[in-house]
Amino acid sequence: MPDFDRLKKKCSPSLFFLAISLFFLLLLLIRQPVFSLARYFQNAGYQTAGLHLMDRSNYNRNTIYPLLGLSSFWALEDYDSVDALRGYATDRDDYQKLIALEESMANAPRFLFNVTIQNHGGYSAPGDTPITADLSHYGDYPEAELYLSLVTLSDEALKELIDHYQQVDEPTMIIVYGDHQPALGDDTDEWLFGSNAGPLSMFETHFLIWTNYPIESRNVGDMSANYLPMLILETANMPPAALFSASEGCLSGIPGDHVPRRGRPGGELLHQPEPD
Repeated sequence: MPDFDRLKKKCSPSLFFLAISLFFLLLLLIRQPVFSLARYFQNAGYQTAGLHLMDRSNYNRNTIYPLLGLSSFWALEDYDSVDALRGYATDRDDYQKLIALEESMANAPRFLFNVTIQNHGGYSAPGDTPITADLSHYGDYPEAELYLSLVTLSDEALKELIDHYQQVDEPTMIIVYGDHQPALGDDTDEWLFGSNAGPLSMFETHFLIWTNYPIESRNVGDMSANYLPMLILETANMPPAALFSASEGCLSGIPGDHVPRRGRPGGELLHQPEPD
């Protein structure tokens, strides 16, 4: 991903561990309004919205998003047409709809939460995806070739999104992260992650924070997702929120802090799940 790598050199990149606890909260526990980063910005006078080009009820988002502080939610049903590959909305079309949604909210500051879907598994059938990755000199990895071809398209779409907001006068921050690595099969996973990689490797992803105004370029090291709101507010020079600030003192001691993994600096695990 040349454009993602280029942005990492200019932005605030790092590796972080998806807070699996948030996943369970989303699906199982939230039954009433809760505090979140979306709620923080909503309370600060921002318009808030969510975008996900799948069915509105997918993972109960139509119920959960308002409880998280997203005032409106735009889903597949809200659009007459969507450009797709393998039946999933492309990142390029997703970003175009995201820009249009953001511009429709231009009478106030805004916070948008967007979940793309183009690169969703599985990867056994390329369908209408143009295969541009060739791994034949490494072995037979058709699933990885499909995934990397999709990621190339994602990289191009991300460049277009960044290029657009680079030309926008209003100060804008874009945060990009993934929720997990792709499931490409045991042989491919061993090739990519190594034979000693544990199941937690699937939940380590890179993220970056980009702005169209000058900020310090830095690598913040490894961290879990529950620290990300604190970092976003700090980078945006926004007042801290008590809930997020409460975890600030833990970051240097326990950068990986979520249900399946707790770790000290340097990668020492304090806890990890027992193997099946």
